[in-house]
Amino acid sequence: AIFVISCPCALVIATPSAMVAAIAAAARLGILIKDVSHLELASKIKAIVFDKTGTLTEGNLIVSKMHPAEGVELAKLLKSAVIAESQSNHPAAKAMIRLAAEADMKWEEPEKCEEVAGRGVIAYQGKNVYRVGRRTWLEELNIDLSGVDDLKDGKSEGKSIVFVAEDDKVLGWIALSDAIRSQAKPMIHDLEAMGISNCNMVTGDNASVAAQVAKEIGITRISSDCLPQEKVDYVEKLKKEGHMVAVVGDGVNDAPALASGHIGIAMGAIGSDIAVNSASIALMNNDLRRIPFFLQLSRKTSTVMTQNLLIGLISILGGLMLSTLGLLTGVNAAVIHTISTLIIILNSARLVRQGEEL
Repeated sequence: AIFVISCPCALVIATPSAMVAAIAAAARLGILIKDVSHLELASKIKAIVFDKTGTLTEGNLIVSKMHPAEGVELAKLLKSAVIAESQSNHPAAKAMIRLAAEADMKWEEPEKCEEVAGRGVIAYQGKNVYRVGRRTWLEELNIDLSGVDDLKDGKSEGKSIVFVAEDDKVLGWIALSDAIRSQAKPMIHDLEAMGISNCNMVTGDNASVAAQVAKEIGITRISSDCLPQEKVDYVEKLKKEGHMVAVVGDGVNDAPALASGHIGIAMGAIGSDIAVNSASIALMNNDLRRIPFFLQLSRKTSTVMTQNLLIGLISILGGLMLSTLGLLTGVNAAVIHTISTLIIILNSARLVRQGEEL
């Protein structure tokens, strides 16, 4: 009886059964968990850092306004921007190309394109060099922007602004707008209800755009005009403060930050390959409600694992005591051993049904 009841089958399957059930529930909702250790780690997350474009917003930018420099035609401004952005996968590039296509505009593909991470793009066509990107980046290149300083209309409406230049001459700026995801505000509310109130937004956009988005979804911690390395620095700062940090993003610029967090969550359906590869968790759809669900699933998985271990220990220790006192036969010990194992399996199976309401 002692030998039979001492068999540790119940303890051996306590953790794996819960993990398998949780992974099955996550997979059903399009949550790809690359390493099961991250499932347990997620239960300790206390701070989350979100990218803005493509994560908290739809990522389907549209050109809402164009402001050419003096003496520059709108068609020239748009065509130069499209030449520079023609080989980029950024949502801003797609918006400009879409507008040019709607206007039946023709352009020649550049001979060479380069992306400057977090700053903009450069394209070479013949003797001409086209640049589209941040104001600060063009100023660093000694391009005079004084002729297009009127940004009030663009910024007051919470729009993203990109400047267009040909060689050393600024051609104007283009304002782009984006819609906030409908699930963003409920997601922040759900996270706060779970006790995760340290929600942060880091973005390469200007402060006015970031402030407007943050106000609408309920985030108070904002960092704007961030380069990729500055996003990493922001995450490292939270880690030094003692927080377990999760980072959520979708683009190339988010990849370093995704890799630097304790857990990286990539918006896999629309995200870039490098972002998905840098993250530990990939969402195969764009529903932000999956994030609080995943964190809640992690917590419930930890709870179930603890319950399973207690059930296994109680059955083994209790059986040993009864066997020592001569109150348990070998057959009864086998029955208790089997029942405790079945209870653990059924307890873990409860996790499979998590998220059925989503």
